[in-house]
Amino acid sequence: MGEMIRKMFGNFRRYSLFLLVQGVIIACQFTIFNDGASDIISQRSLKSTSGISILGGIILFFLSPLLASYLATINKNILSGKRKEFGAELREALSYYGSVLGGTFLIGLMIFGVIFVSLLVALIPVLGILGGIAGLVFMIYLVVKYSTIAESIVYREYGVTDGMDTCKDVAKEHFWELFLLCVPVAILNIISGTVGGTVVLVSISIITMLYSIFASYYRITLISRVYGEDYNEVTGEKEDESSGI
Repeated sequence: MGEMIRKMFGNFRRYSLFLLVQGVIIACQFTIFNDGASDIISQRSLKSTSGISILGGIILFFLSPLLASYLATINKNILSGKRKEFGAELREALSYYGSVLGGTFLIGLMIFGVIFVSLLVALIPVLGILGGIAGLVFMIYLVVKYSTIAESIVYREYGVTDGMDTCKDVAKEHFWELFLLCVPVAILNIISGTVGGTVVLVSISIITMLYSIFASYYRITLISRVYGEDYNEVTGEKEDESSGI
């Protein structure tokens, strides 16, 4: 753990672009939130604010997988000891973007399906409570199981299907570690949803942003442990093969 943190802080400059983009997103989110709150207080029409919120949600849906790909790429290169410029790492992340977006979409569909079925079961008098609890537990299981989707695709250089299979392999051996990684995020989200005040919410957003760097790096190390691979050796073999052609 100490070595991992030392590596992260020793290469913290490489996260600059990621932190900058995340900072802009946080600023935009709070601008929209404050404008919406002002509309509610002043009883103005919420139509325009709702439209902006929906547009912001759509943009985040497509932007979040890119940021996850970029963060996973940075952490993969730090783990392997590779040094790349911002542009080179961003281009590498873009090459994984389609797969990470597709994987995120499929996982989202599965979670939506669990929620939908749970709501249907909740309508049954006898099974309602038990079905709701079972649905919640299974949803948490899916979130934890596939929490490594971006790192799996980037580290293994796979597509969606193989990336999801990698998630399953990692979860088999390190499920509780992945679960513990998700707990702080869940707690921070609960706090941000229940506590008011711009300063508190901004602070929580910054903490969440910094924690995401640590969590992504830790997930990368778990993947490398599962497959028993030294990433430098793997990439070295690929480079040798390509140079020999």
